[in-house]
Amino acid sequence: FDNRYRNFDTTAQLVEFIEEINLMLVKGVTNITSTKDIYRNEDSEKFSYTPHKMLVTQLADFAANILTNFKKAALSEKDAIILVARTYWRINFTDHYFKDGCGKTAEAFAVFILMRYNYLVPQLPDRKKWYELAPKKAVDTKFPYNSETYFDFQQYLLTAPKIQKTKATAPAGDNAKRIRIAKAKAAALILLQEQYNQAA
Repeated sequence: FDNRYRNFDTTAQLVEFIEEINLMLVKGVTNITSTKDIYRNEDSEKFSYTPHKMLVTQLADFAANILTNFKKAALSEKDAIILVARTYWRINFTDHYFKDGCGKTAEAFAVFILMRYNYLVPQLPDRKKWYELAPKKAVDTKFPYNSETYFDFQQYLLTAPKIQKTKATAPAGDNAKRIRIAKAKAAALILLQEQYNQAA
């Protein structure tokens, strides 16, 4: 929250910020202790993610696009939510940069974007709808947003209702690690929402 108006002069600075978000979320619940170790180092047999050897350059490409928008004097709510759509699309759906915590990193950075411009967070789809909206094949890394699937996802977020209050929930089951992560994530989101409401 305190960093919501932070200035980024270069793409490298914004990349480092995103890396720090990921490390903050996974450190202590995984064996990852440094941003040097956060990147995915193998390709998925189940999902059509960007090849792992391209992740560093693809994160720089994503950050450069975000930074171009950050340098604008103002950003409409529609344009801010489009950046949120691109954040989920790249960090979680298609590039999947990190070994762990891509979904949480995308969510944290999306909230950061919206707080930066004082907009409310759109309601995310449930798990079933989420997978319906996700791409079913690898995207063109040169034109990552040039697909009907992406535009459907973007339109979903543009028309989704806004979250007015965040409630902490834990996943079903007795997996202690998952419950600790869920509680930490929920507590962080509640704090962000409370601080945002106070500042609005």
